[in-house]
Amino acid sequence: MWMHCRKMALLFLALVCSLHLPRSTSAVPLAMQDVTIHVALTGDDRNSGSEQDPLTTIQAARDRVRTLRREGVISNIQVVLHGGTYFLKEPLHFGSDDSAPANSTTRYLAKPGATVVISGGVPLVQWKSGPDQIQQTQIARENLPQSPLRQLFAPNQTYRRSRSPNDGYYRVVATGKDRRTSFEVNPSTWQPNPTDVGAEVAMLHDWSMSRVAIARIDGTWVHLANRIGAPHDFFCIDGFEPNPRFFVEGSRAFFDDDREFYQDTDQASISIRNSNPAPEALVAPRLNELIRISGTETQPIRGLVFEGLQFRHTHADIPATGYAGIQASFFERRATGDAAANVDPATESGHSRLAAAVHCLHCQDCVFRDCQWNQLGGGGLYLDRESHAVVVENCRFEEIGGCGVMIGETLTRPPSASGDTTCRDNVVRDSTVRQCGQILFGSVGIWIGIARNTTIENNEICDLPYSGVSIGWRWDDQPSGCHHNTIANNHIHHVMQVLSDGAGIYTLGRQPGTVLRGNRIHDVPLNAGRAESNGIFMDEGSTEIEVIENDISAIARSPIRFHRAGRNMIYSNQLTIVPGIEPYTFNATEPNVMDFRDNKVNQ
Repeated sequence: MWMHCRKMALLFLALVCSLHLPRSTSAVPLAMQDVTIHVALTGDDRNSGSEQDPLTTIQAARDRVRTLRREGVISNIQVVLHGGTYFLKEPLHFGSDDSAPANSTTRYLAKPGATVVISGGVPLVQWKSGPDQIQQTQIARENLPQSPLRQLFAPNQTYRRSRSPNDGYYRVVATGKDRRTSFEVNPSTWQPNPTDVGAEVAMLHDWSMSRVAIARIDGTWVHLANRIGAPHDFFCIDGFEPNPRFFVEGSRAFFDDDREFYQDTDQASISIRNSNPAPEALVAPRLNELIRISGTETQPIRGLVFEGLQFRHTHADIPATGYAGIQASFFERRATGDAAANVDPATESGHSRLAAAVHCLHCQDCVFRDCQWNQLGGGGLYLDRESHAVVVENCRFEEIGGCGVMIGETLTRPPSASGDTTCRDNVVRDSTVRQCGQILFGSVGIWIGIARNTTIENNEICDLPYSGVSIGWRWDDQPSGCHHNTIANNHIHHVMQVLSDGAGIYTLGRQPGTVLRGNRIHDVPLNAGRAESNGIFMDEGSTEIEVIENDISAIARSPIRFHRAGRNMIYSNQLTIVPGIEPYTFNATEPNVMDFRDNKVNQ
């Protein structure tokens, strides 16, 4: 009897979900016929899921797919999302139960011609106009993240938190005795006010930055609630330059510029300054993460495809203890209690990272095609632990608070029962990555940590405060899981626009089989900090890397720099230098270590 009921349920589900499909002319079992489920904002989750009778939430469609898979459907399933913005109240999770069987896929795609936005935000409504072009709205605390808002999003632009100066930076005049928790300012440029207590100082270092709240104002001296910088000595306030740049955010006194906002947490209100009497459709970010695709070591999730979707409106969740950047948007984990509390379970180290809008781990054979990551406070896409053969193609990553794409981990794991655990065979191609690092300036366009057989090809990577591509995560020449990666035929330009000591392509550690080939790199400005910026920078431990047929020009300093690097193959590159600048810079590296062949230097 039970088996009979199960078969009837399977038959019913397959029939319901395929009512709108053309009838198959062959005798294909229903469990093997392709199935389509429709989702529309005007639908109802009790509906059948046909185009005329759609569901209304992505979660309901996911659950419908799970049921079909449990009941034995082994064919392709597609979930078609009709146009509109789907506001998530919590992140959408896909687990091992969502895997597609071998030789099939589960696709989540936008209906042809439709704009589909998956949002982690809350619409802001019921604005009241006040004096000086200020408009205000109330918002329930439960609809906001715990940490302060850093952005509000309009359809085609982002409102920033009140800032001083509105453009550019102030300069530190002097530091306190510990060089970490206090500094003096020039009152002719900024006169601190007691009302600025609680605002946030954003302090720039060579390749990273710190964000720490103000605890006290004493004349021209600013005293901070937590120290500036990670534990290393050089991260102190004046560790890179004697008078570093900084700006301040979040005080009501700074709320003086169009397209700025101020959040009054006591009154649960948000104010904007806008010359338009009718505010745009503004969204406040609420979620740190939109989608998590997470299998297990023994049951990885596979076969998910996302097409034509836009991922938007996430929050930059910076800890109350402050942000002390280390590199590539990783930051010091400042926890209280015993030492074990300082280990981040996500990274298994003392470093933390911002959440990404889409986070994959134990994930295989998945695809992101024609998607957009835009207006995000944290990172874009993170291919984390044991993510293998994930393809990202013809996508766009733009206006992102952290890194655009992250691939791999910060450690080399030993093999497990399932084999090699290192992230492998992932691809990013034919995509655009730009305007990342909008909140954390030390972020990069594409970060590759401990990963192998990664391919980054035919992308445009540009308009970044720091490096374009960063590959490797070991500061010596010892073997690691990072090897045989390919960075090829990318157009990398207008990077290093704010920070220093980076490059269009930045490498770390021994990487046998890694190739940087055919990339066009240009427009890297004069470094603002102590260390220069370059077209390609082969930093500590960089060894056994092939640099072949790259075209590097319009670099204010040397096109290629080496620092404590080992032997690398530098072949057939076109290097255009400015007068008085050498084509190569050697920092703690012997020139005769390198294998140079057939490189052409132009002036």
